Amino acid sequence: MANAFQDVNSNRQSVQIIITIVSFILVGALLYGMVFILWIMPHEERELKESAYQDINYIVLEIHKHLEHAETTALALANAAKLMPTISTEQRGMVKPIIKSFLETPGSEYLIAGGGVWPEPFLFNAKKERD
Repeated sequence: MANAFQDVNSNRQSVQIIITIVSFILVGALLYGMVFILWIMPHEERELKESAYQDINYIVLEIHKHLEHAETTALALANAAKLMPTISTEQRGMVKPIIKSFLETPGSEYLIAGGGVWPEPFLFNAKKERD
């Protein structure tokens, strides 16, 4: 009987040890999960947002540079086109190379969507819609 009592007692101790180990593992996993949710995730999310904002700012800056160049070129071409009817034929010979240099500027091939400068209809000649 003493043997049976020792077997039951040792089984009970084994079960208690297993329960204790499992409890420690569960508490550890729970603590790790709480630390991850409450500290690591917000930190990572904050870093990710900062990185995204930096990328967005860089993209906006690059687009702004490109559009600023396009705006300047478009305004220069529009102003040159406005002057064309008021200048003499020999002055036009001087203006055309300037316009050509605008169009041959590196990177302008992405800015040109048409085949020329299109003034307002009938602007140069009252009988001619397009000049």
